[in-house]
Amino acid sequence: MHNSRVPFLVLANLGLLPFAACKQEEAPPVVAPTGATPTTTPTSTSTSTPTSTTTSTTTSTTTSTPIATSTSTPTSTPPVPSDGMKTCTVDQDCGQGYLQCVIAPGAADGGKPAGHCQHRQNYHLGRPLVVDGTARMASYARAPVVSSHELEELMRAAREEHASVAAFARTVTELMALGAPLSLLQKTQAALADEIHHTEMTLDLITAATGERPVLGRLPAAVAPLRSGDDAAAELLVDVLRGGVIGETLAAAHAETQQKLATDAALRTFYGKIMEDEARHAALALETAQWLLRESPALTSVLAEETHALASGGSFETRTLVMPLLAVLA
Repeated sequence: MHNSRVPFLVLANLGLLPFAACKQEEAPPVVAPTGATPTTTPTSTSTSTPTSTTTSTTTSTTTSTPIATSTSTPTSTPPVPSDGMKTCTVDQDCGQGYLQCVIAPGAADGGKPAGHCQHRQNYHLGRPLVVDGTARMASYARAPVVSSHELEELMRAAREEHASVAAFARTVTELMALGAPLSLLQKTQAALADEIHHTEMTLDLITAATGERPVLGRLPAAVAPLRSGDDAAAELLVDVLRGGVIGETLAAAHAETQQKLATDAALRTFYGKIMEDEARHAALALETAQWLLRESPALTSVLAEETHALASGGSFETRTLVMPLLAVLA
């Protein structure tokens, strides 16, 4: 993945390749951990609990650690000890960003700050539907039993693509609430249509291999309350950066790798299409972030926090892929 062409595809969709060469030189260097072999460990999106009682027969169920999405501003700033990490009692004390409050066993002292704010390394492939800090997906209402790794990968991918439809639908509505231009709404709507197509393509491949077409079940989280109020723009920016710029870039890179590994021509064509579309979605996320930052310059603090979170908490491969893209927003 070191030679991935995904970042260049993303920037080409923005028409920024000459600019990218300059910004890549200016971006903070990405240093591999000492004594470690760089690996990519993005987190797969988590399973939501459908209201339907239908039992799925699929063996593909994935879960993830909940995402900390709180963007509320604490009423007081926790003290910063000499080691440079904020002390805290709850996650909200850590402010915006990929932060969690880590408290050692027995360290609590009458509600006084006893933990330290630390960055999570928890990025998802693609644009997840995140509600209440957790990425949600529908379970299968009906699905074939699969045994090969390739089919298990496709079963998981179909659920993720399906959830992304809801994620983009909610983004369209939230952008409208913030007064986004029609051109941005149109591109976001087109990305939603891409995700429907990706879901259909994935189900087609599974059907061709097993003779049975999977049926995705309910996804109640799709109609969860939307972001609103004073923090709506900040919360949307965080979602766009994590799920769009980072998540879609990781999804494109993953598809690039799968295309190289695939022995079947249909799979190679499928993953090539996914790579191109997800790279375009990552570019759309950058464009959306640019608009949000132009409309609300105060959101530069959110961008700085998310960039720092990636630099300090993301895997080497994730940082290598994404840091040059975030430099476009600087």
